Amino acid sequence: MLAIEFTEDRILLVEGKAKNKKITVKKTHSFSFDESWTSQQGVIQVDVLADKLDNELKKYGFKGRSDVVICFNHFNSIFRDLRVPYVEGKRLDVLVRTEMMNTLNLSNDYLIDYVILDEIENEEGHFLELLVVAIHQEFLESYLKVCKKANLRVRVGDFGVNTLIKMMEASSHLHVNQLSIVLKISRTNLKMHLFDSFDYTFTRSVSFNQEEELLPQIMENLNKMIQFMYTKVSVKEYTQIVLMGEEELVEQVRMAVETDLNLPCVIFDMPHLVSNQSGESLQPYVNAIGTMMRRSKP
Repeated sequence: MLAIEFTEDRILLVEGKAKNKKITVKKTHSFSFDESWTSQQGVIQVDVLADKLDNELKKYGFKGRSDVVICFNHFNSIFRDLRVPYVEGKRLDVLVRTEMMNTLNLSNDYLIDYVILDEIENEEGHFLELLVVAIHQEFLESYLKVCKKANLRVRVGDFGVNTLIKMMEASSHLHVNQLSIVLKISRTNLKMHLFDSFDYTFTRSVSFNQEEELLPQIMENLNKMIQFMYTKVSVKEYTQIVLMGEEELVEQVRMAVETDLNLPCVIFDMPHLVSNQSGESLQPYVNAIGTMMRRSKP
């Protein structure tokens, strides 16, 4: 199996196996590409990006082209938390699409998907808590064209926030009466995810000013996230910061958080279901590995 994560300016590759609720990572690699090759509408230079992807796979000897899972981790994927009355099957599909179309004034050529986060039944009624994603059809199709031209057969697609939720739920980092801010750090952007006990709550993404130092930008945005957290959710007994992403930056942020914020700060520890045979750190590949969980069932 080959897992591919697409971001704004980078592609991350993971080769491995996913079976019987176990994931084995055999090989990893990532590479950047010219941002002018893509836009908010999708891939502009389809042939060029496909050639680049194909060449990187050949250069580093990746296998699994006939069994590919992909993850989209872009700013222009629209995420919303929805609470809707409890319904099932196609009625839920229609209800979610109608809510998203009306709330965000989306056109008909948006594809909408969702995952059920929780089922709630109280004196007010019976509800479902959902994480919903909307992505433009043209955007999605452009990346599928890249995969096809690179001789890849895509079996499963997923989205960055959903894959991160899966990995956090499978990890040992979430606890009762605990607020967790999860930072996915790269050199171009920062994605921050808030968990209240075991429940995903919120995501905020920011792009960095490349003319300024990265660490002050990361800490400034983390402070803003902490302030937001205490205005939106009830204060818990314990708050922690969980870091993942590019190792050098992760270590810098860990030291800054412990020194300046006096908050517990840990580096993400892979769930026990993930076995690493690559010899490389898996920190940058959390989302790609999370996509493989879709195929790890017996």
